[in-house]
Amino acid sequence: MVEAGLNLSLSSINLYRNDFIRPHLGYGARITYHFNQTFAIMGEYSIAKPFDAKPTWQNIKSSNGGANFLIYGDVINQETEIYILMGLNYHYLSGFFTGSGDNYGLTNFFEPKTRVREERIGVNIGFGIQRSINRVTFFADFRYRFSTTELGTGINDVGYYAGFSYKLFKMKKRLRGIYKNVIKTNE
Repeated sequence: MVEAGLNLSLSSINLYRNDFIRPHLGYGARITYHFNQTFAIMGEYSIAKPFDAKPTWQNIKSSNGGANFLIYGDVINQETEIYILMGLNYHYLSGFFTGSGDNYGLTNFFEPKTRVREERIGVNIGFGIQRSINRVTFFADFRYRFSTTELGTGINDVGYYAGFSYKLFKMKKRLRGIYKNVIKTNE
């Protein structure tokens, strides 16, 4: 089965930006392919609304892309499920570093009054819950993103997601492993 979805996100971008606690609102999209009732893969992209971490950072822009493997388990029935997700993540961040109020010694890494751009590859680990009603699935999930940072390897970002997805079609197996799209009509 293939699902496509949209979500809102809260992201606490944690790259020594003097702004650790306040989460930032964003939005995203995902597409999921279910191998069976237990395993799936998901591709996703999310972007946070630009924000400031005054006085040190201005106009911070952040986005994430990822590919995750999901393992499902039923909670009460087949309509409500929990899942574990793990996978790879690409994190992009840019912002204007003023250098003032630098509590973390970032002037050792970045020159004050410059635009900084970072791209990092990391790992996602998290869990979620979802509930299906006919062809629509409502979901909420949480994940840690680990990667290298200015000060070593650690948590790069913590993300909270909530949204919905729509079941587009099922893939049915034909002879010799070739797949055929079949539109779902009765669910």
